[in-house]
Amino acid sequence: MTTPPAAAIHLNIGFVPLIDSAPLLIAQAQGLFADAGLQVDLSREPSWAGIRDRTAFGVLDAAVMTAPMPLAAALGLGGPARPMVTGLVLSKGGNGITFSSVLGEQTQRDGLAATIAARRGAGDPPLTLGVVFGVSTHHYELRAWLRDQGVDPDTDVTLRVVAPPAMADALRAGTVDGYCVGAPWNHVGAALGAGHTVAYTAAPPPGRPEKVLAVNAAWANEHPRAHSALIKVLTTAGRWLGSEPNRRLAAEILASHDRLGVPADQLLPDLLRRDDAGNWHLDFGTAGHRPDPADAQPLIEAMRQAGQLAPEADTTSALAVWRPDLYDAAVATP
Repeated sequence: MTTPPAAAIHLNIGFVPLIDSAPLLIAQAQGLFADAGLQVDLSREPSWAGIRDRTAFGVLDAAVMTAPMPLAAALGLGGPARPMVTGLVLSKGGNGITFSSVLGEQTQRDGLAATIAARRGAGDPPLTLGVVFGVSTHHYELRAWLRDQGVDPDTDVTLRVVAPPAMADALRAGTVDGYCVGAPWNHVGAALGAGHTVAYTAAPPPGRPEKVLAVNAAWANEHPRAHSALIKVLTTAGRWLGSEPNRRLAAEILASHDRLGVPADQLLPDLLRRDDAGNWHLDFGTAGHRPDPADAQPLIEAMRQAGQLAPEADTTSALAVWRPDLYDAAVATP
């Protein structure tokens, strides 16, 4: 059992309703936080912008974030620089690209680049594709995938930020033609009859970190033992999610309206999906929870390629955000 802090510490932790918030939600449902002497209130947030702002200003002590977000916060991208700390990778993989049924049929027949060229020739507006946040793996993965299709993400399409839970409805309403999002919102879009997934974007483990635990640096400095306990609890929950029977049980837990609010049968396809080598499409720790600053560098380069970061920008402060020493100390605690 995790050694508890000297006194129960209260934390407000934010999450966006996605399957890769599962370690947080499972830890709460199974009483792991309480066992570790942590009093945790979970805040279900509608968007990544809200997560960023509420964590940066101390309303939330910690949050599940897309891997680039705490790096961007340290660099002051999108707002004033706010120090955060990442001592745990929560998930890898899990993203996909979904197109409307009409666009999917056109691109399957003609290819995406040819479809876009035909629209331009007919005087039609550019395709609008949704991304969950400007500073996100989804944005960078979609840009890379578009380039592979012979499409310029800056000139050939319009990219629009849409909150993950709103993606499927936006596709059904026709306000976007497609989107890149994490589980379960690709499958939900298909279940609504709005479209189908044309690609899964993340490499199998060991792949690029997808979601991380981001902690307000001021809180981390004030409560090092509680922070260590938090990392250890979430590591335990992530490992629990490594088996198929536990994932089936997790679908029932995550389905409740105050967690993901999606029926369990719409969560299971992503929870149980594996690649041809047997790796989980959405991995919670089989490939390791330890944050490696070397994994942060490609995300910083993606920011540069997207025009969010000047080529000459000093990124030392961002690389210091990912703290493998905090992970090592947490898992070594009896």
